[in-house]
Amino acid sequence: MGNDEKPTSPGTTNGKTKGSGAGLSGGVAEANKKLTNKHVGSTTEKCPATNQIIAVEILDGGEKAAAGTVKQYVNLSRDAKWVDGNQIKNTDRLSEILRIRVRFQKPGTEKITLKLIPDGANATYSDKEKVRNAKYRYTDQERGYVTQKDGTKIVESGISVAAAGGDKYWVEAQDAWGKKVRSTAVETIRRLYLQEVTTKGLARLAADKIQAVQKEFESHKVELIPLQAVQQTVHDGKVRQSADTDAFKAAVAQGYQGSQGKQKKPYVVVLAYLHSMAFRRYIELVWPKRKVGPGVNDILLPLSYKKGDSNYLWADRAGRMSYGARFTPQGAGSSRAIEFKMGRIHPVIASTGPADKYDRIRLQVKNLTPKVMSGTIEVIAYIINSSPAGISFYDDNVVAFCQYCDWKRMLQDDHIRVLVHEIGHKIGMVSDGGDLDKGKFYYDHNTGSPQNITTSHWGPHCSCGLPPFDQLTAGAYDIDAKKEATFKIIDVNKGTLTKVKGKPSCVMFGMVGSRAAFCKDCGNKIRKKDLGNPQKWKNWKSRLM
Repeated sequence: MGNDEKPTSPGTTNGKTKGSGAGLSGGVAEANKKLTNKHVGSTTEKCPATNQIIAVEILDGGEKAAAGTVKQYVNLSRDAKWVDGNQIKNTDRLSEILRIRVRFQKPGTEKITLKLIPDGANATYSDKEKVRNAKYRYTDQERGYVTQKDGTKIVESGISVAAAGGDKYWVEAQDAWGKKVRSTAVETIRRLYLQEVTTKGLARLAADKIQAVQKEFESHKVELIPLQAVQQTVHDGKVRQSADTDAFKAAVAQGYQGSQGKQKKPYVVVLAYLHSMAFRRYIELVWPKRKVGPGVNDILLPLSYKKGDSNYLWADRAGRMSYGARFTPQGAGSSRAIEFKMGRIHPVIASTGPADKYDRIRLQVKNLTPKVMSGTIEVIAYIINSSPAGISFYDDNVVAFCQYCDWKRMLQDDHIRVLVHEIGHKIGMVSDGGDLDKGKFYYDHNTGSPQNITTSHWGPHCSCGLPPFDQLTAGAYDIDAKKEATFKIIDVNKGTLTKVKGKPSCVMFGMVGSRAAFCKDCGNKIRKKDLGNPQKWKNWKSRLM
């Protein structure tokens, strides 16, 4: 049959009704006449096909049919550089597009329809999610094709699965006679690469800890493939201000240039090693009714007004602290203020902690003035505003964990939680509604209306396990909920403390806790997330490539 000819209708050959030719006995002719009167699709009897479909196959390299269920790496582009000869043996296992072959019994051009059959347990997307991202839709309509003259058809495009991991599909093909055949299964998975850039002098994370991070993401159908580690030797990993951040990232970039990760762009997450991070905040404290002058003993002043609330002096990478003080006599203007020379100002080590943890200032006020005077003492200083355990750097593909946090050496099990958390940030957690629908327990540093709540946890986080934040009144809150069954919410402005029953049950909570796993809602979001376009991931617009 030529390419321009239409397939013959059921019960005919080249337009002539079967059984109408001469030489047939009357009984046979009559029987065939009755047979041709049966229409296609009859529930009792169908016309015999001249050429029936025999197979629909998932192709697995060239014209080789898959022997069983195959993994489809839906986020990786169809590029030979991803083929590793192990789990990914050919480019057919890459991207969301399937290569399919249909075969008939005999040569001839035949009409066929193909459609994807999804498993009932596949991830589900809302209508809004499908509108925001076309890759959240699989090919859910039948597609019509015509075979080649040899009775086969290879479909190179047009049949696509959705972007989620852990989904399962089959391809169903039907010929013009109503016969259906089904392919072997396709299971979807995503893959990212993890490139360690260690820092000279800092201990490398144990292999089993990396494996624990891998295991958590694998449970949500994301493979994290570790690459051979490289080292940067330029920066000591101590970050104290924005200039240090830039210098550290430049050092990481330098070490990264010779890594395997450079060949894995854009699907590589860079894991960098920090000694510690401590960001500063400027404070001014005013202490009225203080005496200075001959015979007056030293004055010890805390770095906070609130009793029991400690602040600590910030120091740069060289250990230099920034502070000052001045005395203004009562009734005098600022023009008469007396500056304390540095020899009169002494940071005081906190009662607990290492030698560089200072929470008070001792002022030598004796003979500051010729005679004893009363007035106001003002103290200015940079204090530590935050000391993160890890960070997902904005605008690139780097996450980092700190070996020290709040003067304490972090446990390696803590590093697991930090890395799961920060890699979660890097791939868009917690969802703010810009791609996937907003996370059920989403909160950030400014949760907004109607309560106008702000928190000390910067960025998108998950409050699963805690009472809804909308129960709070308007204000700024510091949340302390590490491992306690009763967690604390501190009103920063009022200084009040509220204790609420609850315990964070998601690794995406804004503090390092005891949990290294995603909650059900966040885990479901990770499974559904389109990881095929890093430009659409949260905070990933440029890369160290």
